[in-house]
Amino acid sequence: MLIAYIYILAYIGFIPKLKKKKTFQDMLRRRRSRKGDAGFSLTFAAFAGIIGLLVGLLMSLIFSSPPATA
Repeated sequence: MLIAYIYILAYIGFIPKLKKKKTFQDMLRRRRSRKGDAGFSLTFAAFAGIIGLLVGLLMSLIFSSPPATA
């Protein structure tokens, strides 16, 4: 009788943990399904970095002082 009571109490305590785990798994599944809409992608960041480097080089060439002639 006592063993059955312990099993029942353990099972009752186990149910909320299962529900919590299921909601966590659902949240992870939703995050994975939104991967196409993940904000800024690495490709976009690399593209913006290359554009920034090119603009910086162009500005340094434009605004550099002319070479001194002797």
